[in-house]
Amino acid sequence: MKYEKQLATVLSACLALSVTLTPLAADLPQTDKNSQGNVAAANDQEKTAKQEPKDKKADSAADSQKNGDNKKEKSVTSVTSTTANSPKQTTKSNKSGLEKVQEQDAGKFEVVWKTPVVVYGAALSINEISRTRELFGLGNVNALSETSVDSRDLYRYLGSSAVDGDMISSVAVQKREKGFGVRVKIVTPSMITQITDAMYTNAAISAGVSDCQILVASTRPVTGESALAGVYKAFALKGETFNSKQMQVSQAELNTVNAINQSNAKVKGYNKAYMDKVILDTKLAMQKRAGQLGTGLAAGEITKIINANLSKYGLGNIVKSNQVEALTKLFERFQNTDAINSPVVQQQLQILSSKLQTVFDQFYQDAKKAGFWDRIVKFVTDVWDTIMDSVNKLSK
Repeated sequence: MKYEKQLATVLSACLALSVTLTPLAADLPQTDKNSQGNVAAANDQEKTAKQEPKDKKADSAADSQKNGDNKKEKSVTSVTSTTANSPKQTTKSNKSGLEKVQEQDAGKFEVVWKTPVVVYGAALSINEISRTRELFGLGNVNALSETSVDSRDLYRYLGSSAVDGDMISSVAVQKREKGFGVRVKIVTPSMITQITDAMYTNAAISAGVSDCQILVASTRPVTGESALAGVYKAFALKGETFNSKQMQVSQAELNTVNAINQSNAKVKGYNKAYMDKVILDTKLAMQKRAGQLGTGLAAGEITKIINANLSKYGLGNIVKSNQVEALTKLFERFQNTDAINSPVVQQQLQILSSKLQTVFDQFYQDAKKAGFWDRIVKFVTDVWDTIMDSVNKLSK
C-alpha cells in the first residue's frame, strides 16, 4: 500500500503537470499582419528630386520573355498579365522567422534617408513599375528617389553580363541608424523563387552594406540572383560606393549557396536556414582566426572550419565534398578582400548572428511546446520504471 500511494501521488502530479502544460502548445508565436511601412516615410514633406526610370517601354514585359536560356536572372514561368495577376505576396504564412524577429525592434532605429531609394529592374513595363511601387507600400509617397538597374550596372557592380530584358527584380533601400543591421524583406516570396532573405542579407554584408532596410520584389516569378545589383545602385545614387572585389564576392556567395541549396533541396534533413548559419559562422570564425594569425588562412584550415560548421548544424553528411570545395574557394576569395578585416562587416555579421540565434531559439521553443505530451508520457514511464525497480529490490 505504501508504494501504491507513492505511485498514485506521482501519477497525480504528472497528470496535473500535463493539464498545466498542454494548453501552452496553443501559444505558438503568431505571425503579425502584413506590414508595408518599414521603409516608407509616407508623411515626410521633404522633397527629393525624382529621377525617372529610364528607357522604359510599355511592351518590355513581352520582350523580356525571350532569350530565357541566357538570362542572368531566370524567369521561371511566363506571366501574361502581371498587374492583374500579381496579388500582394506578403501574408501571415509567408513571413520568415528572421523577418518576424527583425520587425520586433525596427521602430527603435531612426531613418537616415528620409525616403527610400527605389531601383526597378530594367525589364519592367510602366504598369509593372507602378505595381512594384504598390508592393513596396510606396504608392502615396510623393518624394521618392527612383531609378532603374540595367545590364551595364550588373557588369559594373558584379562583373556579370546580361541583357536588360533579364533585369526583373526590384529593390527599395533605406539607410537606418547605426546598430540596425542589414535587414532584408522579400515582399513577394512566391515570386522570388530561390533566394531567401537571410541569403541576401549575408551576401550584402560581405559587400560592405550596413544598417539598412532592403525590400525585394518582383512582379514575375524569378530566381532572384540579380537583386543585389539594385542595392548597390541605390547606395551609388546616395553617393556611397563599395569595394568592387567585395561586391563580386558577395554575388559569388549568393550563387554558390543557391547552387548548394538547389542541389540538396529534396534531400532529407537539409535546411536552407542551417546553411545560412554555416555561411555566417564560417565568416565570423575566419575573421577571428585571421586576426589571431595576422595573415590569411590556408585552404585546409578554411575547409576544417566549414566542415566543423556543417557538422554543427547537421549538414556534414549531406553536403557533398565538391560542394565543400566550392565553399572553400568562395571563402578564399572572401579573405582576399577587405571584408576579412573590416570592423563594419564584423559588426553587421554579429548583428545578423544575434537575430538568427533568436530564430533558432524560437525553433527550439516551438518544438519543445509541440512535444510536451510525448515528454510527459516518457516522464511517467521513467517514473514508473524507477518505482517498480525500487519495489522489486525491496521485495527481495
